[in-house]
Amino acid sequence: MSVFVQVRAKVTVDIPVWRMGGLKDATKLILLNKLLTYDDTLEGVILGIKNTNPESPYSKFYADTPAIHQTIEGDFLVFRPKPGCILPAKVTFVSSSSLTLTVLGYFTGNVETAELKRDWTFSKNNWKKGSDEFAEGDEVQVEVVRASPSVNGLDLTVKVLSKLATAVPENTEE
Repeated sequence: MSVFVQVRAKVTVDIPVWRMGGLKDATKLILLNKLLTYDDTLEGVILGIKNTNPESPYSKFYADTPAIHQTIEGDFLVFRPKPGCILPAKVTFVSSSSLTLTVLGYFTGNVETAELKRDWTFSKNNWKKGSDEFAEGDEVQVEVVRASPSVNGLDLTVKVLSKLATAVPENTEE
């Protein structure tokens, strides 16, 4: 199952009245500000936007809200992780009571310590399971348990599956 979805959708942007003289530029700026944020309509974090057009040449203006409301149709690349999907992550903080990761280089991943302690043991700034161990800075493979909208787009609750094997650099000397 892919966590990246291409969606053709409609979103509403609220343009400040003082931007009335440049609706196209204002709309573009507002859409750019939606990048890397969670959108309820799209059910995920917006990673990319293209082929945008106003649904109608006419905008709506309501007396009770001082903004110009424009519905925009476009193609959106959305990050939608579901429970059970497997993703790479980098360990950013390790202690005996906490573990924090950066998933896909951007999203915060948290591990429920009680869950971690079922399979792993902590010793000397490392978490270990059999011969597998990881510490701060290591790349690991995680399974998404829960995804929650946040200021950073999404906070992911994950379960650590294993340390990722590090690639051995090839010898290019001849």
